[in-house]
Amino acid sequence: MSIRRFEQIRKFVHFNDNTSAYHKDHKLHDRLHKIRPVIEHLNKQFSKVPVERDLSIDEQLCATKAHSFLKQYLPLKPHKWGYKFFVLYGSSGYSYKLELYTGQENCEQSRLQSEPDLMASANVVVRLSRAIPKHKNHRVYFDNYYTTIPLITYLVSQGIHSLGTVRRNRIPNFNFLAEKVINKKPRGTSYEYIAVYDDIPVTSVLWKDNKLVTLLSSFCGILPEETIRRYDKKEKKIYRSELSIYYKRI
Repeated sequence: MSIRRFEQIRKFVHFNDNTSAYHKDHKLHDRLHKIRPVIEHLNKQFSKVPVERDLSIDEQLCATKAHSFLKQYLPLKPHKWGYKFFVLYGSSGYSYKLELYTGQENCEQSRLQSEPDLMASANVVVRLSRAIPKHKNHRVYFDNYYTTIPLITYLVSQGIHSLGTVRRNRIPNFNFLAEKVINKKPRGTSYEYIAVYDDIPVTSVLWKDNKLVTLLSSFCGILPEETIRRYDKKEKKIYRSELSIYYKRI
């Protein structure tokens, strides 16, 4: 196809009525208005597949060389420049729901009346979790970009279990030992605290691996622990280390 033919097709292809779009200064302005029906149709078709028990929420990057203010830079991705998607996917890798990042994710109109405001990152999880059947023992995993205590407890109120790594400054009254003290302890050392927030028990676990890993969960804790074989580069030998295996409490 010639570039002239391509530009001609792009000129006349429309997915939405441009006359119904709000002005960019209006509070209801949607930056994805022109392709909103396409995104909604895709999510509707994705949701027809039964949801797996174990799910995860993370960012994915759609690489592009186009000139757009929606492009993001993610240095840890294989392709560092592109459109960023928030995706809910199962343990098989199938995507059940996606959301394109536009910078408008924390607007009030994007939340339902029954949903609390849990900060921009946690609100992404709240919106994507609408596709998860409630009170069916589903488990959702995410990283420290999303994890907060209010988010964990909100998901429990919706009948959804969750586990995620967490930043220490998001845990009030953090009672674990100082990082300098734990770094002197052997690899595999772990600690556990259980607290109650809004009448919901939440478990926090600190585990020393290559770095310190802190987790929050509403359905699992530090036990059981197993011993595994690890290789020490300095000593140039294999040794055994304690590893916490997280499991559902009965």
